[in-house]
Amino acid sequence: IPNFSDIDLFFLNNERSSEADNWNFDGPLLVYTGTFGMINGLNYLVKLAKELQAMHSNVNILLVGSGREFDCVSNLAKEYDVLNNNLFVQESIKKSELPQLLSIADMSSNIVIDNKEVWNNSANKFFDGLASGTPMLINSGGWQADLIETFHAGIVTHGLTFTESAVKINKLLNDKRWLDESGNNALNLAKKYFDKSNLIHSLEEVLVKASAKKGKDVYKYGLKLQ
Repeated sequence: IPNFSDIDLFFLNNERSSEADNWNFDGPLLVYTGTFGMINGLNYLVKLAKELQAMHSNVNILLVGSGREFDCVSNLAKEYDVLNNNLFVQESIKKSELPQLLSIADMSSNIVIDNKEVWNNSANKFFDGLASGTPMLINSGGWQADLIETFHAGIVTHGLTFTESAVKINKLLNDKRWLDESGNNALNLAKKYFDKSNLIHSLEEVLVKASAKKGKDVYKYGLKLQ
């Protein structure tokens, strides 16, 4: 059982947050929400912003989160002269405010370094993006990239240069039909495989079957089920 896509969270939360007034952007918006860590490699999005700016794209990138690389990412954005131009960096927000942020985003993202060892990650941001019906940007290979490509639920830029990636992102984020179709595909993917209510039911069935075994003790992970 993988992480959950909490679909209800993204379609029942309608309260306006104090941050909402700060999320006003001209043009399409690509967001990253989560940890600014070594394995996330968020310099990727800074370099992507530089390419987008060079081609006079109207795409904006918003990074929201915290972590040891927060200052490094911000400083690189300053060096590349994209900070507060087409790339914006903000400290973490409350989980309750995430639905509003993703509701104005044209694309969400799960960014990691180019290392196969981290491609098997199961990050909340991936499942949150799908649950909100937002197309996903994946810059790695692995199972998540396979799902995105199979279900046409976003963009996979692994293997592309920054210039190639920027051209593709600029084109598709300005294509309303593609955004609508990919967003619907993302939500359908969440419903089919990662719906929280369905997975909780599956977990319950497994535990009930295990506890129903009689005549012998079942020890697993140090837990006795009776």
